[in-house]
Amino acid sequence: MREGLYLESVGDASLSLPRGGFFSSRAEKGYAAFDGTAPDGTEYVTMTDYDPEEAGSLAAALSRELGLFLDRVRVGVPRSVLVAGIGNERVEADSLGPLVSERIEVGERPNGVRVFSFAPGVPEATGMDTERIVPAVARLVGADLLVAVDSLAALSPGRLCRAVQISGGARPGSAVGKNAGAIGEEAAGCPVVTVGVPTAVRGRLSRGEDGAEGLFTTCGIGQTVVLHADAIAAAINFRFGS
Repeated sequence: MREGLYLESVGDASLSLPRGGFFSSRAEKGYAAFDGTAPDGTEYVTMTDYDPEEAGSLAAALSRELGLFLDRVRVGVPRSVLVAGIGNERVEADSLGPLVSERIEVGERPNGVRVFSFAPGVPEATGMDTERIVPAVARLVGADLLVAVDSLAALSPGRLCRAVQISGGARPGSAVGKNAGAIGEEAAGCPVVTVGVPTAVRGRLSRGEDGAEGLFTTCGIGQTVVLHADAIAAAINFRFGS
């Protein structure tokens, strides 16, 4: 798993829902959406109470919330959208981005929007920094909007796979406190929106006098990530294809 997962951006790690700012709830078959402003000024949307039996409802709710978020940050109607699936497809807890990328309906859609999708891989495999590849491709295809999909490092174990976060740009910083470069509007030449799911949490596993510290996840994470990828891809396909 990458040691540079972006850290989930919510107000209080001890809460299931973020603290601070204005919250409005919009329930849809068990999914509650909350939006507001995080303490660092970053807007976010989280969705909780994921039920794999209601993946279609999650996709519909995500599509709606993505639209509301784009309106809130004043992103106009894009004519060209690039979806970048960030992560390592060979590691289940880090495979969300690549799984979403391969599920995106690319090409010119009936509404005239042209959609591109790619997975940049990880520096360990490509030798290239993700934070440089993704903005470069966005400029190459002339994207009006960049949607980056990535796994997140949860702030607490209770949030693992319990939220889908929509935020502005891929923020600098990581699960290990390193200053990973940001994927932002200045570099990409267009607005950047990140969709992420917390799939791992940093902690320490004790065993006798020895212990291991790192990123940990839950059993069955692979199946859960696939279900989230299906819902996120369906939401993106609907949002930019209708």
